[in-house]
Amino acid sequence: SITVVLKSENHEDVLAAIERYVAPGSRIITDGHSAYSALAAHPDYYHEVVIHDDEYQTDEGVNQNQAESFFSRMRRLVDGQIHQLAQKHIDLYAHEIVVREDMRRASNGAQFRIIGRCVTRSPPSRDFSKYWQGNKMFKGAFVTADDLRSGNVVRFA
Repeated sequence: SITVVLKSENHEDVLAAIERYVAPGSRIITDGHSAYSALAAHPDYYHEVVIHDDEYQTDEGVNQNQAESFFSRMRRLVDGQIHQLAQKHIDLYAHEIVVREDMRRASNGAQFRIIGRCVTRSPPSRDFSKYWQGNKMFKGAFVTADDLRSGNVVRFA
């Protein structure tokens, strides 16, 4: 899974994120927010909308349970572990929730092997190296359409 923390929920940023990370031909389910309205006319995606003011799910069973589950887990992380959400680290919190969600059905041993493999195969982090010496993160947590189109985003494995 991939998370992208956008600076604002607007048409341009949302469309740029979708075009960068979602395969053409994919089915995209959103709420009725105006930032997603252009997807209806986009030729590469099948867009379905759930209007929460009207219904929990459509008559065809379309709902947003996965998104609601993600935000619920994010709220529990904030309430139960980090207690105060720092905007400059919000992308890291989101990535942590994705890793937990993606590995929730794997055994502890499998999780240990996967994390160990990722740690040993990754180069030193520019964000976390020498943090005790005042190293500051080199990127912001939020991305824009320009960042997405230029490839100026970091993708966590």
